[in-house]
Amino acid sequence: MAEAVHEAEVVFTMVPDSPDVEQVALGPEGIYASAKPGLLHVDCSTIRPDVARKVAAPARSWASGWWRAGQRRRGRGEGGHALDHGRR
Repeated sequence: MAEAVHEAEVVFTMVPDSPDVEQVALGPEGIYASAKPGLLHVDCSTIRPDVARKVAAPARSWASGWWRAGQRRRGRGEGGHALDHGRR
């Protein structure tokens, strides 16, 4: 995986479950260990909210952002994707 994401600006993931997302994103050879700063990680997996927050945390510190497909804007009374979820 390190070679695949090393120079990437955007990485999409879609894996079966929460532990898989954690391993792919946060594992010792995962996305955040291998990618350059400024990466945008778009996750399309169906995962638990606590894992979504855990995976988004590193994006807040060094990446361009993290976006979970299907994330809804809160407090606006409308549906929609939040491309700014997890952004600095």
